[in-house]
Amino acid sequence: MSSLGLAQKAPLRKKKSVKREQIREVKSIAFGLFRLIFFAVILGSLASLAISIYFRVGVTKNSFYTSDLQERIAKEKVVKEKLEAKLAFLRSPQRIEQVATTKLGMVKPRSISYLVLTPSEKKLSEVTQNRKELEISLFDRFADALAQSSNLTVKIREFSFR
Repeated sequence: MSSLGLAQKAPLRKKKSVKREQIREVKSIAFGLFRLIFFAVILGSLASLAISIYFRVGVTKNSFYTSDLQERIAKEKVVKEKLEAKLAFLRSPQRIEQVATTKLGMVKPRSISYLVLTPSEKKLSEVTQNRKELEISLFDRFADALAQSSNLTVKIREFSFR
């Protein structure tokens, strides 16, 4: 029995050693998979950190650029206000009159007063009629003067007036 017992124990030892090797192989595959996942997580974390830093640097850079632009806009507004004030001064009637009289030697004209009449509808038609008569009268006088001065006979045609 002892030889038979040894013969039976040998295949058991082989089976146990095969199982141990399989277990070792599964453990090594599991450990390799764990390492792969671990390095992938680390690499992903580093990549997201790098991207985050890149965008934060961009935002910071743009904020500095924006503040610089705001400062330039404020300075340009001040310059614009000064130029508008200078333009208003240069366009003022008092300054234009001063330059005209002092530098250009111009003389201020005498003041002329105008009276504007607004005729009523009846008077307007009378004024229009009187104007037509006056124009015809002036034309007749001109034609008579022309005929007397050059001894020409002038034929008067009918003229329409406004």
